Amino acid sequence: MRVWIQAHKGDRPDNKNFFEAMCGFEELGAEIRFFHNPTEMRQAEPEDILVGYVEAVQRHLDEMGFSYPDLDYPAENVRKELEQVGESQPKVSAE
Repeated sequence: MRVWIQAHKGDRPDNKNFFEAMCGFEELGAEIRFFHNPTEMRQAEPEDILVGYVEAVQRHLDEMGFSYPDLDYPAENVRKELEQVGESQPKVSAE
């Protein structure tokens, strides 16, 4: 079993949830691979598992020809999630 995990830089999961998923799949003996953008996922097989942000997963499913139900998230929850993601990103100063 191969598990593809979205990474920030190198071989480091992009967030804590991805890290926890990685640990669980490692315990199951899965082969762990990392990806940084959805185009790297073209090597994945339909039976592989993908751990990543919703947009990356949906894009990959589209490219593989799979359908999926629409997400029914209230707009308020989406805004909160995006704000949290923005807060977790490193700040770069323009000096």
